[in-house]
Amino acid sequence: MLMLFTVPVPQSPKLVTSCWASAPGLVRFSYFVEMKDREDSVSKLSTKQTVSWFIASNYASGGFTPERINNAITLLKRVPASRYAVLERFSQLFEEAARSHFDHRSKEYGSSSQELIGSMQVVSKTMNELLENNSIAWAPILCEWSIELLGQISSSYKMGGSVGGSSINSGSKLHETLSNWMQVLPTRILMNMYRHCLKILIKQGDDSCMDSLLSASTRHSPRFDWVVANVGNSFPQEITCKVLKSGFRDFVNQRGESAMEDDSSKIKSVVHILEHLSSRHSDKVHKSIIELYQSPTASGDKVQVKSILYIMQLLSDSPLLIQITTKPFLDILGQKNLRNLYTDFKKLPDYHDKVDAAVSLAVHLICQSSAGSFSLVKFVLEAASDDSLEEPMQDIFSQLMDGLLRDLLRIAMRKRAGAEKRQSDIVNAMKKHHSDICDLFLKMTDSRRRNWIVTLLKIVSIKGCGCMVFHKLLCETESLDDLTVIFKLHVFVNAVVPGVIEQALEYSFAVVSTQGIRLRCLNNFVKNLWRLLLGKVDVPGSYELQNKLQKALWNHVSGLRAILSSVRPVETASVLAVDIISNLLLTPMSKVLETSQYSLARTLVAQFFKLLHSGRVNNDPSMISCRKALVQLSQVPEVFSIVCQSVLESSVMQVNAVLFGRRTEEVKEDEDGAPTTGHMFAEQRVSLLARHRAFTTSVVGHVPVVVETGVIGTGPKRKKSCPLSKSAQVTNNECMSLLLHRCCCKTGSGSSMEGGAIHDMPASFDEEKLTVLSAKLFEAVTSSIQGALLHSETRWPDPQFRKYTVERDLRIFTFFDEHPFAWSMMGLLANSAKAFRRCSMLIRAITGALLYHWDSSRENSIVAAGSYLRHSIKVVEVLSKGQLLPEPLCYVGELFDQLSPHEVFLVLNDLWKFIHANPLPDAPAYNTTKRRQITNVEMLQPYLLTIHSILHANIKKMGHLYARFVLKA
Repeated sequence: MLMLFTVPVPQSPKLVTSCWASAPGLVRFSYFVEMKDREDSVSKLSTKQTVSWFIASNYASGGFTPERINNAITLLKRVPASRYAVLERFSQLFEEAARSHFDHRSKEYGSSSQELIGSMQVVSKTMNELLENNSIAWAPILCEWSIELLGQISSSYKMGGSVGGSSINSGSKLHETLSNWMQVLPTRILMNMYRHCLKILIKQGDDSCMDSLLSASTRHSPRFDWVVANVGNSFPQEITCKVLKSGFRDFVNQRGESAMEDDSSKIKSVVHILEHLSSRHSDKVHKSIIELYQSPTASGDKVQVKSILYIMQLLSDSPLLIQITTKPFLDILGQKNLRNLYTDFKKLPDYHDKVDAAVSLAVHLICQSSAGSFSLVKFVLEAASDDSLEEPMQDIFSQLMDGLLRDLLRIAMRKRAGAEKRQSDIVNAMKKHHSDICDLFLKMTDSRRRNWIVTLLKIVSIKGCGCMVFHKLLCETESLDDLTVIFKLHVFVNAVVPGVIEQALEYSFAVVSTQGIRLRCLNNFVKNLWRLLLGKVDVPGSYELQNKLQKALWNHVSGLRAILSSVRPVETASVLAVDIISNLLLTPMSKVLETSQYSLARTLVAQFFKLLHSGRVNNDPSMISCRKALVQLSQVPEVFSIVCQSVLESSVMQVNAVLFGRRTEEVKEDEDGAPTTGHMFAEQRVSLLARHRAFTTSVVGHVPVVVETGVIGTGPKRKKSCPLSKSAQVTNNECMSLLLHRCCCKTGSGSSMEGGAIHDMPASFDEEKLTVLSAKLFEAVTSSIQGALLHSETRWPDPQFRKYTVERDLRIFTFFDEHPFAWSMMGLLANSAKAFRRCSMLIRAITGALLYHWDSSRENSIVAAGSYLRHSIKVVEVLSKGQLLPEPLCYVGELFDQLSPHEVFLVLNDLWKFIHANPLPDAPAYNTTKRRQITNVEMLQPYLLTIHSILHANIKKMGHLYARFVLKA
């Protein structure tokens, strides 16, 4: 203690303080001059006096005066053993300066703060000189001292901000904290000194600096994070590699094979530093981790398996590291690497226990992954069934897959919002690959792997992808076995997310209508809906799904119509869409959407004509489906009217009329006016000139002066033909006739059902439907004829009146000639007197046109006018069936093929006169043969005179028919 009094006492700093306040510029200069002088005086002291002074200054009051700082610096240079005591004293200096900064943050620095600033600058200058003179000795010491001091100061004063995550908010907060700390002079000086030391040590290849960084991070985190951020940004590559290697050495040396226990603080510090570096230098981080796995730096056997255990331990504490390393690891892992790891792993003691622990840790890591999680799960899935791997390895991956799916399903089923937000990153990532999972399911044949994939589908379905999953499966599934699995999947998902099938239909039809899908997928989609609707999947609960599906499809009738409009009628999607509509129509009709009846009828009619254009016949499945749907829709009277109108309106359109025989193409003729060879009328090669000469020689006393020329100056009138063959026309007319016959059958009768026999009798048909059909047919025929409604009364006028309706009659006759199904409709309407009376004008117009033809015909034989002969016979048949002709007038059609054209004209003219004189009453009487009963038989005699005269003139060839035309009392 006596030595303390022998040391010269420095001058009191009060004088300096007062002078500083009064004249700052002069005082500053004086201060540094005085500091220099005192430094020189201190340097003249002996080592013993310097030590004594240093010890005394630690106990004396007055703060960090220049004398004391210079004394400490001199001691640091002269006495190596005192370096830690001096550095401790310097630590107090920097701590005092930091405390002074925070105490006077809102004020100007006082004289005491300026004194501290000057002292710190002297210390910093001294430290830099030491590093320049002897960096090998001083760099490790000052590196450890500065980083520890930074940790102590950071822990003492909170400024916020940590490395705990990589989000934008946490990153910006950490940057703000770093900026605040770098504005503090003590920490800025220490940070610069640490970076200087770190640079020297990295250049020298000394890894001890990483140990001090990890230790400081362990003790002072998270307030130490700003230091980590600053250092990491300065040396990202070096810090990453050296931190990893330092942690790995500690992992191997301290823990060895006990790596499956709880994480140590050293490991957590490594994770903490790597997490920060990942926010800006993720490529360097994952590259360093991969390099550590591929080329471990530690020595000894089983080093690679230890490296992978070390890396797994790091990843288990950091979802962020999992995210950035998943894909790089998947790129390098292969069968060779797996075999090497398995070989090293088997050498570990307690192998089986460590396998279970490693599997549990791997499940934990995968469940924390996000980006690349699907690739990771797919890798495990493929390894579990890879026959090229050893069976024990497959068992390990199978155990891993079972545990993984169990945990993923538990996470997906979790209801707590907080936990779901924290742990469902992998589930959200898997949802993005729902389509890939569906593809795996469709390609997989192994039953166990399929069960795993089904579990994955359950997970993504209950987390919001159910509608997309079922849409994908319904569009891609072709086999009934796969459809059964889809149904079981629905049972599970529907229990968690009710109404998933309705959502799937909503999504599917939206995709079909807005985006469109491939034809194969569309066919599969509609086929699978049809299978489910019919209950083809024979498993418990299928009936419930069938009912749900049927109710849900009613809301998507417009979607089914869109499918019919967008694809060819022969495609599976089109045919089955019609079947689905037909099945829906079997439900109680009160469920039919009234607003969609008209559009649905229009769509089905359009589908019917598409089928006709594609060459479909009555017994074709697609035609049967369409007809069934239209017939079922026609069971409602209001809808039947729409169906009839749509069918008949479409039939008279030019594009559809050719299906039934409308002549649109002009026949090419030669110079003589005859059809050229190769045309469908080529067999009718008749020259107009030759025909004219024949008339002049065959008719005595009559020289025709008019020949068929058409418009004057354009040559002979060109004939037209139908582009379809005769057989195709007949088939199309049969399809049209059968459709309308079934639609008009009584509701619920066997005739209205597909496959049921249609009995051509009034009892089989609904009279109201026939009445509606009569009105619609009349509209269709006369809609394109100007003035056709004039003189459209049901009573037949005097035969002389027909000269006023020549053009109308010819147009109506042409319509029936080009639409043979219209004759079938007339025969159908003849089953109802009310319906037949409403369209009798049509048959009257046809009769008038036939009378014009036969009256002007110059043919020797009636057979030459085949079409007119057929129409004449049909007129008699329809009039007879409609009860307008009684016996025996109804039999005159049997004679037409043996009569001359003029004789046919006379007979038809007598029939007209009879109908004019004897119209059908509102309540006609019928005989036993269901023919019209005439009370006064004698009234028929005037209309039989012509027939009897013809029979008498041709008694040899028609005598056997005479008895058929004799009146019976």
